[in-house]
Amino acid sequence: MKYYQYQCDSDFYRFLSLSKKHRYKDLYILNGNPLPPDWGPIEVIVEKKKPLGNFLYFDTYIPVVDKVALNILLPLIKNFVEVKEVKHNNPKIGQLYLIHVLNIVDCLDYEKSDIDYYDDGSIMGVWKYKLKKSKVGKYPIFRIKDLLLNDVFISEEVKNAIESSGLKGLNLEEVELSDD
Repeated sequence: MKYYQYQCDSDFYRFLSLSKKHRYKDLYILNGNPLPPDWGPIEVIVEKKKPLGNFLYFDTYIPVVDKVALNILLPLIKNFVEVKEVKHNNPKIGQLYLIHVLNIVDCLDYEKSDIDYYDDGSIMGVWKYKLKKSKVGKYPIFRIKDLLLNDVFISEEVKNAIESSGLKGLNLEEVELSDD
């Protein structure tokens, strides 16, 4: 099975920013653990100068989708995510949904990935991911352990559902798998 890095296309489609009501540290709770029942909704501002896609870039790599995308994705990913409504400033575009990925996988091949580190040894950024094939299993969606507020990865099955439905606003880059 192939896996893809979930990347919203903010060059050509609208993106979201946090409203002044929130700070980015408010999003640290999106770490793979189930959210408290009283959490949210988070409030965002929708950029207006570009076309609207089904996937909207949110500053923190947190998937935000419209209802059409949610209805296509949910049957494939529902056991691995929580879905929360998002409040926004543009009633013309309908309801948006934040997808909180609960599936955290220890699958990064540190030796074969291209990684920059801080002086203290923590990860600054990953330029090229290489994932351990035996660890990703057949998960439809996941985040990487130790990189919880970074990229989301999806399976080929999810990618095919997105492409066959004609959904817009996402660039999917295939990620290499290593035999560990």
